[in-house]
Amino acid sequence: MTLEETLTPEDWHELELAPLWVLAAVAGADGKIDKAERATLKAAVDRCATHSEPLVSRVFGGLSRDFDARWASYLQDPRFAMHGVRAVGVVLGRVADPAQALHLKQTLVQLGVEVADASGGFGALGRKRSSAEREALKKVSQELRVTTRRLIAASQPFDSILVPLDGSPQAEAALPQARAIAEAFGSKVTLLDVVPLERPGAGAYAAEGFVAPPLALSAEELGRRASAYLDGVRSTYGSDGWRAIVKQGEAAKVIVAEAEASGATLIVMATSGSAGVKRVFEGKVTEDVIRTSDIPVLVVRVADDEF
Repeated sequence: MTLEETLTPEDWHELELAPLWVLAAVAGADGKIDKAERATLKAAVDRCATHSEPLVSRVFGGLSRDFDARWASYLQDPRFAMHGVRAVGVVLGRVADPAQALHLKQTLVQLGVEVADASGGFGALGRKRSSAEREALKKVSQELRVTTRRLIAASQPFDSILVPLDGSPQAEAALPQARAIAEAFGSKVTLLDVVPLERPGAGAYAAEGFVAPPLALSAEELGRRASAYLDGVRSTYGSDGWRAIVKQGEAAKVIVAEAEASGATLIVMATSGSAGVKRVFEGKVTEDVIRTSDIPVLVVRVADDEF
């Protein structure tokens, strides 16, 4: 069934108000909607109006073409913001294609994130999202039944991508996806290798044939090896414009901190089906990055080794 067969004109009117309800819910959580938040909304609406996803472009395109009239209609609506968001969720439940509905829901939540980040804070210091805005974002996600706040949504401008690596082929499985996104969006790419303060070296064979205890590599040597590795990755997968950074410390914490410091808008990393990628990404590193990062994380799943 087509969208026109499943949605009435009243449904379309409700959906075209959806970005305004999100604005009211998130920006209004602090008591008022300021100029920066409304400007952010309008820019996002215009950007999503030309999206390739039909439902997203239809909803945002209608609002973009007649923004002032839709704004006036929103101001005259007596409902509270969350009631409007809830009504949008009900309408989207009637869309025949669940993937289309989810795409629009994700875009609306990401719009709320952009609005929350549009103002607040003190200059460039501190978090821009207030506790009230964060709580409003959580409620919007709940009303739309979007289960995670870390979304890769249609409205997200992927202008800066961080790719954590560890020297393993498994981790490098993220590179083709990162390169494809970078080519599509003209994104900057930063390669990151996180090394521990020291790592055992390869064992040496003694005269009797026994393996001698491995020698620990210094932090300086680890850094040199990681830099050489990233240079090779850059020449093989990317371009001279890609940045390469080596950091030391606990992998997940360093990845999240570097993503924030570099202004990344997307983290692309790999994990296997069960135990995770070997070495740096072994265990819970990918999970911890997803759990603690406010920046969207694209996880590329790698098939487990046969042995």
